[in-house]
Amino acid sequence: MDEIPEEFKDGEMITQMKEKFSGEKKIETYIKGEKIGTGGFSICYKLYNVQDKKIYAAKEIIKNKSGYDRIKNEIDIYEYLKHDNIVNQKEHFIYNDTQYLIFEFCENRDLSHLIDKRKKLKEIEVQYYITQLIQALIHLHDRFIVHRDLKLGNIFLTGKMELKLGDFGLAKKLSFRDEKISEMVGTPAYMAPEILENKGYSLEVDIWSLGVIMYYLIIGKLPFNKQNQEDIKKVSFPKKAIISRAAKSLIEQILVKDPKERPSLKQILRHDFFTLGRSIPRLIPKVFMYKDPSINYIRYFMMDANDNGIVDRELSNESTNLKGIIIEKEDENEENKVRTDIYVTKCHEIKKYGLGYQLSNNNFGVYFNDTTKIIYDWRKDSYHYIGNNEETKSFTEKDIEEIKEPKDLNKKCKILKTFQEVLTRDKNATSTISRNENYNDYERKDDGMNDSSVPVYVKKYYSYDKQSILIRLTNKDIQIYFLSGEIILLSKEEKEVTFIKKNNAQLETLKYPLQEIMETQNYDIIRKMQYSKSLLERIITDDNRQ
Repeated sequence: MDEIPEEFKDGEMITQMKEKFSGEKKIETYIKGEKIGTGGFSICYKLYNVQDKKIYAAKEIIKNKSGYDRIKNEIDIYEYLKHDNIVNQKEHFIYNDTQYLIFEFCENRDLSHLIDKRKKLKEIEVQYYITQLIQALIHLHDRFIVHRDLKLGNIFLTGKMELKLGDFGLAKKLSFRDEKISEMVGTPAYMAPEILENKGYSLEVDIWSLGVIMYYLIIGKLPFNKQNQEDIKKVSFPKKAIISRAAKSLIEQILVKDPKERPSLKQILRHDFFTLGRSIPRLIPKVFMYKDPSINYIRYFMMDANDNGIVDRELSNESTNLKGIIIEKEDENEENKVRTDIYVTKCHEIKKYGLGYQLSNNNFGVYFNDTTKIIYDWRKDSYHYIGNNEETKSFTEKDIEEIKEPKDLNKKCKILKTFQEVLTRDKNATSTISRNENYNDYERKDDGMNDSSVPVYVKKYYSYDKQSILIRLTNKDIQIYFLSGEIILLSKEEKEVTFIKKNNAQLETLKYPLQEIMETQNYDIIRKMQYSKSLLERIITDDNRQ
């Protein structure tokens, strides 16, 4: 008990029995710490896990029907969610007739706490937070999930100042994208007009709340005094407000009463507000919890910022009418389509079985020694088995016992789950999320599908030495996965090379035309390309001998 942090030493113990994949049972113990929040249906505490020695946040559910219904809804919603900008739910269990939900602990609390300290933020910070919030919302809306309670208090900050969206107790999964629902739920100050007017509403209510949040962060108060249907008129700004024309323009386009007139999340990311400088910070210092960024810091990202820390230039024509210039339908011209990079972000070889891996779209797969493959598509919660002759079987977990061929399918699914557990625990591998400074990356359709209905998977791999693994993917890309963490992705179709590596715990992605790669001044890339070339030549030679 000496290793337990001082703040937890006198806390109440909470235990649960867990069963491992092997069938072995173990007891996991948490120690309750200080209360960190109270909601309508729950009390939140800090928890210390005695086994992994990590701190978590726990929701302890108040015993009433509404509380249990809301928490069941949150548990169900989390089955669809897995994203870097969404609070991770570790587990849920019942102890002494009390329901507990265990989440990752966000050390720097939430945006409400930040605004209490700072009153309002600089626009460079608003860019940083809003882009991350939009990524979380895109993840929700792509799954037809509407949050319905977006507000500062439900947007959390990690110890590294990363944004995490949480509290899905009021979230709702729609049956289809434009389904209308009518329940009046949420926090009145952030509610969209169509909710207050008791009209049917859909995903667009989250976009309204996003606009309210953006206004609050920049101006330091809510845009409307009372938030009822009579109060909501055209949004206005205080005369002495420090706000750029780009920020005003974007907020005005979001906070319109007609939900059909609001821009989509991807349209919002195309607005001039997000291109006021040369880039948006990948992380911001923790000191910004209580102190404004210096003008020198702001000008590092926004070279043209004035003494108030804003870039108040004229807007481009595209920004003044987002709804008019964005075409949402698919472009039939292949040259105009944005390509999605799918690649192996983590892999683990067990000689007895083969190669287990995780892809950048968060799917998991195994290439078995008998050359059969299996891929788990987490978005559809389905499996795809690819036999020796490339014949495929698609199925869900409940179907496994009923499938008679191949006979070892059940065993292979269990091996996949073992690899998944190993890879999920691996925190040192190359990250699956790239926040690079080209925000067109946010517009990509990350469906991870090849020409058939089977997701991209590893078609073949070669492991000659302890330096790397060469991987052929079904989307025709070739990847060299260096065990030191770097990745080279060769796209024959795009005729380009993508180099991915960690840089101070952040992911750096560099792209080069294939014919110019050896002319770069980046000698690390040149050395790795020379190694990759010799590796490919060796593979071609060996294949020709067979």
